[in-house]
Amino acid sequence: MFFTRTLALLLTLCTLQAQAGKLLQARISVQNPGSSEPEEFVVEAHEDWAPNGYKRFKDLIGDHYFDKARIFRVVENFVAQWGLPADPKEADKYQAIPDDKVVGHNDKGIITFAATAMKNSRTTQLFVNLKDNHFLDGMGFAPVAKVVEGMDVVERINAEYGEHPNQGLVRAEGEQYLAREFPRLTRIVGTEILEEVEGEKDEVLIEAYESWAPKGYARLKEILEDGYFDEARFFRVLTGFVAQWGLPADPSRREKFPPIDDDPVVESNKKGTISFASAGPNTRTTQMFINLADNVFLDTSGFAPVARVLEGMVAVESINAKYGEEPDQGKIQSEGEKYLQKQFPRLTKIRKVEIIEEYDDSEELVPRPPTKSIDEGVLMKTPEARVEFLPVWKSRNVPVTRNMGKAIGVLLIAAFVVVLFAKLTSFCRSRPAAVDRVE
Repeated sequence: MFFTRTLALLLTLCTLQAQAGKLLQARISVQNPGSSEPEEFVVEAHEDWAPNGYKRFKDLIGDHYFDKARIFRVVENFVAQWGLPADPKEADKYQAIPDDKVVGHNDKGIITFAATAMKNSRTTQLFVNLKDNHFLDGMGFAPVAKVVEGMDVVERINAEYGEHPNQGLVRAEGEQYLAREFPRLTRIVGTEILEEVEGEKDEVLIEAYESWAPKGYARLKEILEDGYFDEARFFRVLTGFVAQWGLPADPSRREKFPPIDDDPVVESNKKGTISFASAGPNTRTTQMFINLADNVFLDTSGFAPVARVLEGMVAVESINAKYGEEPDQGKIQSEGEKYLQKQFPRLTKIRKVEIIEEYDDSEELVPRPPTKSIDEGVLMKTPEARVEFLPVWKSRNVPVTRNMGKAIGVLLIAAFVVVLFAKLTSFCRSRPAAVDRVE
């Protein structure tokens, strides 16, 4: 009789986490021409996308700097731009801020600061992309926020004047100029901060099984007890295939765990199962991957699942796949988090992994040798009976199993038959032959 162990884990993920990782939600109310009531859309700013831009955006919303201003430049299927105040006396209130590194794309609904051709020239003007404008990425326009509700409202912003409003006159005269020359421009009625929170966090419940991969199970337990995965990132994420992690945030720890021998593959790499990555036979160390689809073809390549996701597969499927296989594993090993934060700041980060409990499987495993059929002479596997244990603590006098009495009776009968057979055999061998053959 032997038992195998099961390990329950809680994995805390933090998506889009870099630096402080704060998120700011704000509501912007606008009055579109032809609409009797103001309409609104909600935007979400990400500190990790553009730290300098995030701070300025927060200041502008908190200061109500945009209230009563017009969205003065609207180019259909391109951008809608605003940020010059209704009161021209406020035009120079904010100085330019340093540029942020472009870490995202100017997708439809993304909000970015406008700038001149000169570096570090961003002040108060913003634009929302009305379609995917990825060519702006290479020009230094760093996304800072995105529309999360009300994109239909944004698409109704009046574009009839195009680029006709003169920005110089808007700065000099403000609302007086725009109301006189371009009265149907969409007006920002008001803005407000809804909330500011730390980066998004999700939890994933995982269960590891010693019976699936004993060596992998032991290594996984070692890694978790060491806190090796804490603050590490999912550096290789391929949509519909795998999400891979296991290189530590601190590069000085990368060689802490030597390779382990392979386990036989006893479970299939189905969606939600977790296996160790490897580079050949007996090369598994610390890198693991979650299957994002049924990848049963990996079974024949020796990838032995060791765990599976019990709860939180939605969070797993939300792991950022933006960078695919771009992160260089060699640089991660040599530079760790410093390299990833600089080059791939939007990679999903593992905040913490904790062991909830480790327990023995409740089912008794009784390995039995194959037996030969008397009639057919072929190997047959004896069916494995499930033994039900009584809770001994309830009574010290209860039998170990419910079938103990029957088992003892069967054993006594079998012993009697064996003894009888032995005596008959001995008797037959001791008698002389009925006819002595004489030549």
